[in-house]
Amino acid sequence: MGNRLAAAAGSALGAGAEAVVLIGGDCPYIETSHLKAAAVMLERTDVVIGPARDGGYYLIGVRRLERAMFTGIAWSSALVLVQARERCAAAGLSVVELGELEDVDDEASWRRAAAAGVLG
Repeated sequence: MGNRLAAAAGSALGAGAEAVVLIGGDCPYIETSHLKAAAVMLERTDVVIGPARDGGYYLIGVRRLERAMFTGIAWSSALVLVQARERCAAAGLSVVELGELEDVDDEASWRRAAAAGVLG
């Protein structure tokens, strides 16, 4: 997972993008306002993270690629967000976080999303 995120960010930044926002496909609660907020925040910070309730993140935005923030992460665990914060701090990156959202990882979270009417 980390290699894919780093490759996607590196590709966009290498092609001249000033910043890149990567989102997970398992968070149906993301709205355009989250993406716009991340873009605005990236004008004044290095990294924007959208924390997920399960300890991961549903969105990460960067202005420059620091591969360390995607390396050595216990992907698909409750440690992802904590480890991402640690990697960013160790790299001297400023971080701002969006509001927490729930992603869909199991039947219970799928049922909550269905009840909320966000499963398009």
